[in-house]
Amino acid sequence: MDGNLSRSILVNFFCCQSPASSSFPDKSLMDLIASMDGGHFDIPIIHGFEENPVRVFSAAELDKSTESFNQARLLTEDALWKIYRSGSLKKHNLVLIKKYNKADKEFPLIKSPAVRDTAIAAQMCNHRNVLKLIGVCMEFDAPALIYEHPENTRLLSNVLFRNGSDLTWKSRLGLACNIANAILHLHTAFSTKIVHRNLKLENIFIDKDEIAKLFDFSFAICIPQGESEVNDAVVGTRGFIESEYARTGSVSDKVDVYDFGIILLEFLSGRRPNYAGGESLDDMKECIAKHELNLIVDSKVLEIEQEIQLMDFAQLSLRCMNENREMRPNMPQVVDELIRLQGLCHGPFVGGPNQEE
Repeated sequence: MDGNLSRSILVNFFCCQSPASSSFPDKSLMDLIASMDGGHFDIPIIHGFEENPVRVFSAAELDKSTESFNQARLLTEDALWKIYRSGSLKKHNLVLIKKYNKADKEFPLIKSPAVRDTAIAAQMCNHRNVLKLIGVCMEFDAPALIYEHPENTRLLSNVLFRNGSDLTWKSRLGLACNIANAILHLHTAFSTKIVHRNLKLENIFIDKDEIAKLFDFSFAICIPQGESEVNDAVVGTRGFIESEYARTGSVSDKVDVYDFGIILLEFLSGRRPNYAGGESLDDMKECIAKHELNLIVDSKVLEIEQEIQLMDFAQLSLRCMNENREMRPNMPQVVDELIRLQGLCHGPFVGGPNQEE
C-alpha cells in the first residue's frame, strides 16, 4: 500500500470514531496494519517524514513471551488495560505489551479505545517523548500493542509520588518540557488537531536518562478542520476533568492544557491533588494565587535561589487551570514559557525543545 495513502486511511479512520461507537471496520484496520508488516509506514512529523516498520505478532508469540500473561510480569494497569514486561520477541530482547481487558458492563465497548490507541500510537511513535510502538496483535478481543522497553523504565507517577527525592527541580522542569512537546505535537503536527483528553502521570514512563515517554492515547479525539471544538462523550479520570467538558461534553485543545496544568502542579508539590487525605485542587490553586508556595511546594525543591522560577512555574500552572478556556494559554505558549524557565537554570537540560529522534 502506498505510504501516503495508508497514512491518510489511518488518520481518517481514527478521527471518525466516537468513543461510544461500537461499529469498527475490523478487517480494514487489520488490512492496514498488515500492510505495514515487514514494510514501511510513513509517520508524519513536524520536520518531514520518517519510516517506521510496524510488525504484526501472533497471540501465541505474546503468550509465550509473557508466560501466559503472568501477573509477576505486570508493570502497570488502568481501568481499560494492563501492561506486561515481556521476554524476547522475535528480534527484540525486551518489549512491553499492552493488553486490553475484556469488555464488561462498565466498559462494554473496549475495542473503541484500543483502536484509537493503536492508530494514534502509530502516528506518534517516532516522537522522542512517546513510547515507540513496534507491533500489534489482532487476535484478541481488542488490538494488543507492543512497545519498545527502554532501559530502567519506571512509571513517572511512582517516581514522583513514591520516590520524589530522585527527581531534582531541574529534572522536573525537563520532564514537564518533554510532556509539553508531545502534546504540542498532537495539537499542531497533523492536518486535524488531536486532543489527548486523559493526560496524567500514570500514563507516562520515564527512562534511565529521565526522558518522559507518553504511552496511552485511548481517549484521543480529532477536532474537525475549521472547528475549534467538538462534542463527545465525557471520558477521563475522575477529579481531573475540566469542568466545561464535564458539564457540556465540549472538547477543545484547552482540555489538554487544563490537564497539563495539573501535571505542573504535581511536579511543583510532589503530591496528587484531590487524593485521599491530601489537599484539594482548589486549595492548592488558592495557595498559588495568594503567593503562599511554601504551603504546597515540595520541600525537596524549595530553595531560595529558585524562588522566582518556582513562582513563575506555579503561575503557569494556575493559568493552565483557569476555569475560563479563553484565558488559558495554548500549548505553543506553554512550551515557550517552559523553555524560558529552563534558561533560568544553569547547565544543559534533559528534554529540551528537540522533539524527534
